[in-house]
Amino acid sequence: MGNKRRRRGRSARRTNRTAMKLITIIVCILFAVLLIQEINLRQRIRYNDETREQLTEQIRDEEKRKESILAQKEYMETDDYIREIARDYLGLVDEDDIILKERNEP
Repeated sequence: MGNKRRRRGRSARRTNRTAMKLITIIVCILFAVLLIQEINLRQRIRYNDETREQLTEQIRDEEKRKESILAQKEYMETDDYIREIARDYLGLVDEDDIILKERNEP
């Protein structure tokens, strides 16, 4: 009987060792998967940070452009702008202006 107990003990130990090896392998595989996912997440975070910086820069540029357009709009609503356009395109002359004409000599 003592011999049977020893055999059972040895086979149980072997089974326990095999189970422990399998558990260790599974834990290592899970660790590797988690490590790979962490690397992928870090890459995504880096990409998103770069994209955020680019978009922030674009927003700043567009806000500057908006301010420039608003300033131009305000200028276009002034009398000075209207006079300037009238002079350039319609040949408007103010009362104070001196008109010079070219002579056509034969």
